[in-house]
Amino acid sequence: MSGVAGRSGGQRKPTMLKIVTGTARPDRLRAKEPMPPPAIPAAPDWLSAEARGYFEHLGELAGRLGVLAETDCEIVALAAHAFEEFRAADAIVARAGLLIERDSRYGRTYVRNPALAVRRDAWQRYRDALRAMGLDPVARSIVATLERPSAEEQRERAIEKRYFGA
Repeated sequence: MSGVAGRSGGQRKPTMLKIVTGTARPDRLRAKEPMPPPAIPAAPDWLSAEARGYFEHLGELAGRLGVLAETDCEIVALAAHAFEEFRAADAIVARAGLLIERDSRYGRTYVRNPALAVRRDAWQRYRDALRAMGLDPVARSIVATLERPSAEEQRERAIEKRYFGA
C-alpha cells in the first residue's frame, strides 16, 4: 500500500495533470477537489542563490504545463534544494573519486566514497519531486502535445460535462 492508509495502489494523480495530459474523465473527477489557479510560486527565502535559480527554472517549466499553483511552492523548493545537494555531492565525487583510500589494521584499503550515497539520495528526492509535478521523462512524453486546448479550457469542459452533461 502506498499513499493514504487504507487505500491500495499508487497515489492519486492530480486532476490538473489528468486534464493537461488528456486522461481526465468526467466520471472520475472529484467534485470537491480544491483547484487553485495555475501560477508560478515565488521562491522561499531559505533557498540558497543556486537553488533559487533552479527553483525559477523548474517553476517556469512546470508553469508552462499549467500544473503548478501558488500552493506548490514547497515541492518546487524541495526539488531545487535536492538538485543543489546532488550537484554538491557530485563535485565531491568528481574531486575525490569513486573510491577513497583508507588506512586500516589490514593496511591500505579502498572504500566507496560516502558522497555517492548522498548523491544517490538527493537524486531520488529530486526525481520524486519532478514526478509529483509531472516533469519526469515519462510524464513529459505524455504531456508534450501542443495541439490540445489550454488546461483552463479542458478544466472548464470537464466541469461542464460533469455537472451539465454538455
